[in-house]
Amino acid sequence: MKIAISQSAPSAIETPLLVVPVVDSGDKTTPKPELLVSDPALQSVASPLIGAADLTGKFVEAVWDLSPSGVAAKRILFIGAGPRDKFSLAELRKLAGAAARAAKGKNIKSFVLALPEPAPPDPPDVASAVRSAAEGIVTARLDLA
Repeated sequence: MKIAISQSAPSAIETPLLVVPVVDSGDKTTPKPELLVSDPALQSVASPLIGAADLTGKFVEAVWDLSPSGVAAKRILFIGAGPRDKFSLAELRKLAGAAARAAKGKNIKSFVLALPEPAPPDPPDVASAVRSAAEGIVTARLDLA
């Protein structure tokens, strides 16, 4: 398994699958999905899904875009990260594991996980976010072996 870090805009990375976390910044009755990355191309791809209420941010909810335009990835998986105020490194670890299982289920051998901006907890701690995401991915792969 290869784990790499890139500071490129997620939408510019060529990959079979780009995984983008989505939180719910709304209340219990009115979801307000929000991407955890500020990449304008990804915001544009997600906008119709948010408008149609297909994308809510519910924890590990998976919404696939199999032919996204304006990005280098072949597919995008928007994955729910749960309520914004409860999002933590533990949730990121679980989310990364869920993404790895979803990729395996589609026979996708590699993927890119866009890390949240800012990384949880506030203030940003990128090293901890990378570690948590890698732990989730590795653990999920061991579970699938």
